[in-house]
Amino acid sequence: MVATSVKDSLLGILEELPLESQQEILYFARLLQMVKIVKCPRQSLEGLCADLNINITEADIKEARKEMFGNFPKEIEI
Repeated sequence: MVATSVKDSLLGILEELPLESQQEILYFARLLQMVKIVKCPRQSLEGLCADLNINITEADIKEARKEMFGNFPKEIEI
């Protein structure tokens, strides 16, 4: 089993480390547990900006691309 070998490997490494390092690893493991519990789904950018009442059209995007890449060379010599 993979889980058992990982667990055994961790235990073997832990036994070789000094107490201070073992405490740091314990702290990190508890931190990982907390992050897993607190983790919540991300809200989409569209949802975050919904109250701003911004409407970006395809024409707006096209115009922005022209402005950004208008002077960009079509052929790049290497």
